Amino acid sequence: MTQLPRSLSDAKVPKTSISSVWSSLLAQPAWLKIGLGIGLSLIILVPVLYFALRGKPTVLVLYGDVDIRDVNLGFRVPGRIETVLKDEGDSVSQGELVASLDQSIYKDALAMHTADVEVKAAILKDAEITLKRDETMVSSGGISKLTYDNDLSARDQALPGLHLAQAQLASAQTDLNDSEIHSPSDGVVMTRAEEPGAIVPSGNTVLTVSLYHPVWVRAYIAESNLGDVHPGEAVEVFTDTQPDHPYHGQVGFVSPEAEFTPKSVETTDLRTSLVYRLRIVIDDSGPQLRQGMPCTVKIHLR
Repeated sequence: MTQLPRSLSDAKVPKTSISSVWSSLLAQPAWLKIGLGIGLSLIILVPVLYFALRGKPTVLVLYGDVDIRDVNLGFRVPGRIETVLKDEGDSVSQGELVASLDQSIYKDALAMHTADVEVKAAILKDAEITLKRDETMVSSGGISKLTYDNDLSARDQALPGLHLAQAQLASAQTDLNDSEIHSPSDGVVMTRAEEPGAIVPSGNTVLTVSLYHPVWVRAYIAESNLGDVHPGEAVEVFTDTQPDHPYHGQVGFVSPEAEFTPKSVETTDLRTSLVYRLRIVIDDSGPQLRQGMPCTVKIHLR
């Protein structure tokens, strides 16, 4: 029966020195030593190269959606609608007439104030003639100083009276102009809220126009990437409908305040993160870009 050692110190453990191991390796064939060297080098270099090459990404990918501006068009003055020249889906050009009120009341007001200006101008002219005539007579004693002072007062009152009448005429002309609606920009009519014959107060929406320009993209960026993006930075925008067709634009605005990403945007991880909102202005937008369309933004980092 084999007797076990009483303690670890009694056990005989073979001792191998590092020098003996190294000597054993040196005694191996050359091809084996080269293979071991290459293997050890790969074990050391592969992780180092991975983290070195991984570094910082060259393209920053963001997510957002298209933001197209709408404008609600209405009359600044109240009245009865006479014409609405555009319907939903119709294109409009900048400056094009799209609706008008019954202008008779505003034309009458304009004519009245035009006549008032003429009257006030005549009063001023008569006051100036009288004042000039009496100015020569007062020095020779032909009229009293009191009469001359009254003439001077009449002239001084006629001048602001004319200015008031001219201001009222300008206001009447503005009211007449504002009885028409002209499109402020190129776009397409989205809604037609009123019809001819309707009596509308001032400011009531008659047409809603979606503008062709500007077209923006709202995107969101994490704080760790804020230093990589600046206003004026060139970007590419891709949509799901045309993934191979990039739209080009530039960063127009970076929000100074952090916010939670809207739930309608993007990845699950990003939705719960604090991010900063970007406004990206699209330079070559087209009708394919529609309100609320999700898109991918790529920024090539320097």
